[in-house]
Amino acid sequence: MGVVTQWLEGIGLPPSVVSNFRAAGIVRPADLLDLEVVHYEALGVADPSDRRKLFFLVQRLKQAQAQQQQMEEEGQGGAEAEGEEGSGSGSGASSSACSASAESDEAESSSSSSSSRTEFHREV
Repeated sequence: MGVVTQWLEGIGLPPSVVSNFRAAGIVRPADLLDLEVVHYEALGVADPSDRRKLFFLVQRLKQAQAQQQQMEEEGQGGAEAEGEEGSGSGSGASSSACSASAESDEAESSSSSSSSRTEFHREV
Protein backbone atom coordinates (compact mmCIF):
# COMPACT_ATOMS: atom_id res chain seq x y z
CA MET A 1 0.00 0.00 0.00
CA GLY A 2 1.39 3.38 -1.00
CA VAL A 3 1.81 6.38 1.19
CA VAL A 4 -0.94 8.31 -0.65
CA THR A 5 -3.37 5.48 0.01
CA GLN A 6 -2.39 5.56 3.69
CA TRP A 7 -2.98 9.30 3.85
CA LEU A 8 -6.37 9.09 2.13
CA GLU A 9 -7.48 6.28 4.43
CA GLY A 10 -5.99 8.16 7.39
CA ILE A 11 -8.22 11.18 6.81
CA GLY A 12 -11.23 8.89 6.65
CA LEU A 13 -12.09 8.75 2.95
CA PRO A 14 -14.28 5.75 2.06
CA PRO A 15 -12.52 2.78 0.42
CA SER A 16 -14.45 3.35 -2.81
CA VAL A 17 -13.09 6.88 -3.06
CA VAL A 18 -9.54 5.73 -2.26
CA SER A 19 -9.76 3.18 -5.06
CA ASN A 20 -10.93 5.97 -7.41
CA PHE A 21 -7.68 7.80 -6.69
CA ARG A 22 -5.64 4.70 -7.55
CA ALA A 23 -7.67 4.14 -10.73
CA ALA A 24 -7.05 7.76 -11.75
CA GLY A 25 -3.30 7.30 -11.25
CA ILE A 26 -3.06 9.49 -8.16
CA VAL A 27 -0.56 7.37 -6.29
CA ARG A 28 2.38 9.71 -5.57
CA PRO A 29 2.53 12.76 -3.29
CA ALA A 30 3.29 14.89 -6.38
CA ASP A 31 0.00 13.73 -7.89
CA LEU A 32 -1.88 15.06 -4.86
CA LEU A 33 -0.11 18.40 -5.20
CA ASP A 34 -1.68 18.84 -8.63
CA LEU A 35 -5.17 18.07 -7.32
CA GLU A 36 -7.68 20.92 -7.30
CA VAL A 37 -11.15 21.21 -5.79
CA VAL A 38 -12.73 20.92 -9.24
CA HIS A 39 -11.36 17.36 -9.48
CA TYR A 40 -13.02 16.12 -6.29
CA GLU A 41 -16.39 15.29 -7.84
CA ALA A 42 -14.84 13.21 -10.64
CA LEU A 43 -12.92 11.25 -7.99
CA GLY A 44 -16.11 10.54 -6.05
CA VAL A 45 -15.42 12.90 -3.16
CA ALA A 46 -19.00 14.09 -2.71
CA ASP A 47 -19.38 14.45 1.05
CA PRO A 48 -18.61 18.03 2.18
CA SER A 49 -16.71 16.74 5.19
CA ASP A 50 -14.54 14.51 2.98
CA ARG A 51 -13.93 17.41 0.60
CA ARG A 52 -12.79 19.58 3.48
CA LYS A 53 -10.44 16.89 4.82
CA LEU A 54 -8.94 16.31 1.38
CA PHE A 55 -8.50 20.04 0.81
CA PHE A 56 -6.59 20.42 4.08
CA LEU A 57 -4.44 17.37 3.31
CA VAL A 58 -3.43 18.88 -0.04
CA GLN A 59 -2.73 22.23 1.65
CA ARG A 60 -0.49 20.54 4.25
CA LEU A 61 1.39 18.79 1.46
CA LYS A 62 1.91 22.06 -0.39
CA GLN A 63 3.16 23.66 2.81
CA ALA A 64 5.58 20.78 3.39
CA GLN A 65 6.85 21.08 -0.18
CA ALA A 66 7.45 24.81 0.26
CA GLN A 67 9.35 24.19 3.51
CA GLN A 68 11.46 21.50 1.82
CA GLN A 69 12.32 23.85 -1.04
CA GLN A 70 13.24 26.57 1.42
CA MET A 71 15.53 24.19 3.31
CA GLU A 72 17.20 23.10 0.08
CA GLU A 73 17.75 26.72 -0.96
CA GLU A 74 19.27 27.54 2.43
CA GLY A 75 21.53 24.48 2.17
CA GLN A 76 22.73 25.49 -1.29
CA GLY A 77 23.41 29.04 -0.11
CA GLY A 78 25.60 27.70 2.70
CA ALA A 79 27.60 25.52 0.31
CA GLU A 80 28.16 28.45 -2.04
CA ALA A 81 29.42 30.59 0.84
CA GLU A 82 32.08 27.97 1.65
CA GLY A 83 33.42 28.17 -1.89
CA GLU A 84 33.89 25.62 -4.62
CA GLU A 85 36.50 23.67 -2.65
CA GLY A 86 33.80 22.18 -0.42
CA SER A 87 33.00 18.50 -0.51
CA GLY A 88 29.88 19.10 -2.60
CA SER A 89 27.79 17.08 -0.19
CA GLY A 90 25.35 19.96 0.43
CA SER A 91 21.90 19.27 -0.97
CA GLY A 92 22.78 15.89 -2.47
CA ALA A 93 23.63 14.42 0.91
CA SER A 94 20.51 15.83 2.52
CA SER A 95 18.39 14.48 -0.33
CA SER A 96 19.92 11.04 0.16
CA ALA A 97 19.32 11.24 3.88
CA CYS A 98 15.74 12.30 3.28
CA SER A 99 15.20 9.41 0.87
CA ALA A 100 16.68 6.92 3.31
CA SER A 101 14.55 8.30 6.14
CA ALA A 102 11.44 8.22 3.96
CA GLU A 103 12.07 4.60 2.99
CA SER A 104 12.54 3.74 6.66
CA ASP A 105 9.34 5.57 7.59
CA GLU A 106 7.38 3.90 4.80
CA ALA A 107 8.40 0.50 6.12
CA GLU A 108 6.75 1.32 9.43
CA SER A 109 2.99 1.51 9.51
CA SER A 110 1.90 5.04 10.29
CA SER A 111 -1.53 5.56 11.73
CA SER A 112 -1.37 9.22 12.68
CA SER A 113 -1.59 12.10 10.25
CA SER A 114 1.40 13.84 11.85
CA SER A 115 3.71 10.96 10.94
CA SER A 116 2.20 10.95 7.45
CA ARG A 117 3.06 14.63 7.08
CA THR A 118 6.61 13.82 8.18
CA GLU A 119 6.90 11.07 5.57
CA PHE A 120 5.80 13.41 2.81
CA HIS A 121 8.10 16.14 3.99
CA ARG A 122 11.01 13.76 3.66
CA GLU A 123 9.97 12.39 0.27
CA VAL A 124 9.59 15.68 -1.55
